Amino acid sequence: MAGGPAAPRPHPERLHRAHYSYWAPLRSRIGDVDSNQHVNFIALATWYDEAVAAFTLDSIETTAGNPVPDLPPRSYRIRYLGEVTYPGDYEVALTVRSVDTGSVHNELGVFRGNTCGMSRHADGGSRPAVV
Repeated sequence: MAGGPAAPRPHPERLHRAHYSYWAPLRSRIGDVDSNQHVNFIALATWYDEAVAAFTLDSIETTAGNPVPDLPPRSYRIRYLGEVTYPGDYEVALTVRSVDTGSVHNELGVFRGNTCGMSRHADGGSRPAVV
């Protein structure tokens, strides 16, 4: 969000793999990068959305033929801790921070091996409260 407050520095535990309970593997694609060979913001947001959707589907045990829940993000706060580049194999890590009526608050990170390159706090509304 332009002109909004900067994302706070992540708590130190968010930089460690042990903080997270769910992992979604991914590989950066050439179409994900900008002219500096860094994965661009839109691609990163998509990676996070896919990890949240995969976690939700796994948590509610959705099977083929059942409706997929609507997962609209309400806000993102992203803190860039390092470069995410192409080519590369990464994992998006997720843990549920809290659940409110009608919303889930997730903490996510992008890891390459044991190194966290990006941290995100995501607030989502109007989606099932799944833990």
